[in-house]
Amino acid sequence: MNQLIAQEFLHKHGLTTLIAENGQEAIDVMSQNPAIDLILMDVQMPVMDGYTATRKIREMNADIPIIGMTANAMDDDKQACLSAGMNGHIAKPIDPDLLLHRIGEYLKE
Repeated sequence: MNQLIAQEFLHKHGLTTLIAENGQEAIDVMSQNPAIDLILMDVQMPVMDGYTATRKIREMNADIPIIGMTANAMDDDKQACLSAGMNGHIAKPIDPDLLLHRIGEYLKE
């Protein structure tokens, strides 16, 4: 449900989205769509967590911005995202204005 809400919100702001249900799918989607501009990575997913998926995506593309999304807002959680290779972190529940601001930091267009 959160994915659908986020997708609709992002579409209303002119962004195109692809959704992966788990970390392995995120890797597959990335490998099939090399023109992806940014990844919003949930850190807690089935099959493969977002930390592992990020590390594997970094092997394919070192430059793509990846923003970690987690229900935890502690400094340790933020650091875990950065240590896995994510560029930033946003806590859930997602603040829509903050999400757009973070995305805008990476997508200057």
